[in-house]
Amino acid sequence: KNVAAYKAIYEEVKKIDPTITVVATSVEPNEEYFKAGYGQYCDVFDFHIYEDSANVRAAIQQYHALMKKYNVVKPIWSTELGLNSQGMPRHLVAAELIKKFAVFFAAGGANASWFDFLYPDGEGTNADSAGAAHDVFDSRYNLFAPKLTAIAFYNAVNAIAIKKFVAEQQYPDGIRAFLFRDRDGKALQILWKDKGRAEIMVP
Repeated sequence: KNVAAYKAIYEEVKKIDPTITVVATSVEPNEEYFKAGYGQYCDVFDFHIYEDSANVRAAIQQYHALMKKYNVVKPIWSTELGLNSQGMPRHLVAAELIKKFAVFFAAGGANASWFDFLYPDGEGTNADSAGAAHDVFDSRYNLFAPKLTAIAFYNAVNAIAIKKFVAEQQYPDGIRAFLFRDRDGKALQILWKDKGRAEIMVP
């Protein structure tokens, strides 16, 4: 039934304007949907994920395998990258945001956004809620003061900008490096260590 609905919407949208990009509803890499043919009725696959960066890579790899199997190769978006972050320190959430963007593009993703930008809280009553934990702003009394997550998001978007993923490398002791480069040769390196700290030299 879902695929029949996608077909009706897709065909009508393309009649109106063939250049409109139709993004599939968020579906994990689910073979039932591919078998039912939903890949024919979208221009982009989309998924939401609130787990760690390793699960982002796994989801994209599963998408690639299903696209190949059913011969429907499309760009992969995530309109909701996020983290179930209630009770977590902001610096851990901000670090995971950067990791997830790096891994998303390294694994072959095309377009991503972080969830969530705001939860209006005019009365200041949502401070300890799951919604407030997701929010990249402190939205109490609708002031929308940026949290560390918002600053990390701003910097991640501006650092990656038009750069494309070039290569990644895993070094001993859980050190990971990701290289991005733009058409003018300007580079971005994203590096982290899975646990603990280390001094390294970046050539």
